Amino acid sequence: HPGVAVSTRWAYAELDRAGRPEPPPLEPLIEALRRGDLRALAPLLFNAFEEAVIRRHPEIGRALSFLKGAGALKALMSGSGSTAVGVMASRSEAESAEALARESLPAHWTIAAVPNLSARPAASKPICG
Repeated sequence: HPGVAVSTRWAYAELDRAGRPEPPPLEPLIEALRRGDLRALAPLLFNAFEEAVIRRHPEIGRALSFLKGAGALKALMSGSGSTAVGVMASRSEAESAEALARESLPAHWTIAAVPNLSARPAASKPICG
């Protein structure tokens, strides 16, 4: 997280103004999820807000470029911003990218390697409700 705030209201207004990009087809994404195939899933991930938000906050683009250069299978923005997420093939790659980020990116950025959902047991009960 590069330490900038993105107004969700602004992001949606900008998306409406500029036009929404066409998302990739959903069926290949669903199939990759069913198979648990991270390498097939990663390139299908999509965030319609990225282009508009990066124009206003280039540091988010810098974070995404860093993640791509650090070996992410996919780098994308989370939600309407401003957190950048890199999907790494393994925990060790994520930890290496985290260490490199701490050395080379601004000190005020929040940087963390976190496990993916498949690395944790699935919840047996709904979390909400």
